[in-house]
Amino acid sequence: MTPEQKAALEAVAGRELTAQEYVDIDALLSIRNDVKIADIINTGRPAVVQSIRVEDVFDVLYASGDYMTLKAAQLAGNALAIMAFAVLADAKTIGPGTVNLTAPVTVSLLDQLVAAELLSLPGNAALLAKANVRQPAIHYTTLSDALNVAEGRLTL
Repeated sequence: MTPEQKAALEAVAGRELTAQEYVDIDALLSIRNDVKIADIINTGRPAVVQSIRVEDVFDVLYASGDYMTLKAAQLAGNALAIMAFAVLADAKTIGPGTVNLTAPVTVSLLDQLVAAELLSLPGNAALLAKANVRQPAIHYTTLSDALNVAEGRLTL
């Protein structure tokens, strides 16, 4: 694998490839099996955490059973539960309508809710799972074009 091919592959993948991916891809480069190369890159693409809609937060809380725990605590005057519902209401009414689960303030609030046993560990995990989204697959033609440019076969 030439440095140009390596750079092209990493540019298309949007990340540094693993050592095993380099070994697997190198064997396919000589025969230019771009479909298999794209499959290898796509298999290694990590999920991306994205903001989720407030409605989706409530769906997860209902499904995990944590909504009733939080609501009961809110009605009993628990400041943390009141804060959690207020944050969700603000996100819906004056914010973008979504919750960024990776924002430090959100992570802190979720940790506090778990510590206070107002949010279960499975409920917290379900929220994070809902926010994890698989990146779109890289089509082999995109990979082919990048390699062709790197190899001097194509100019864009």
